[in-house]
Amino acid sequence: DGTDLAWAAAGGGGKVLQVQQTSAFSRTTGSGTTYADCGISDTITCSETSSKVLFIASFHCKVDNNNASVAGVAVRMQVLRSDDAFVSDSNRVFEGSMYANFPEDSGMDFALAQVPCMVAVDSPSSTSELTYKVQIKTSWFESDLWEVASDVESGVYGKRGITLIEI
Repeated sequence: DGTDLAWAAAGGGGKVLQVQQTSAFSRTTGSGTTYADCGISDTITCSETSSKVLFIASFHCKVDNNNASVAGVAVRMQVLRSDDAFVSDSNRVFEGSMYANFPEDSGMDFALAQVPCMVAVDSPSSTSELTYKVQIKTSWFESDLWEVASDVESGVYGKRGITLIEI
């Protein structure tokens, strides 16, 4: 349609070279203090080794302590990149966390429920197919349960998605 995808950047210009996006209405659950895949991933093949990849992921996430004697819950999230579909390599491109504090013995179910938006710019220096994925773990207690892509208010599955933009 002749649309120019050029954009002005501080100190220069650039172009959006391609956009890859996937989303789903589904749910992934887990527990424990070891990172686990949460069902959010996509691939992109950069056209130049000098390209950067803007990564955006958004999803519902909640965590439950299921232990009323503990006064808080926390979850950690990371974004990994691999050029061999995680057969032998991976690189962390982002790590973040969410935390909720609640009164001891409150008996709250799923005390932490948020919609994180993870955004990172990666410089992969590659023209191989790259896979980006999100992993989650609980921060403190092995028994804590996490859930991705549920609508906290209605109990139905929320949408989760990932967008990869080559710039």
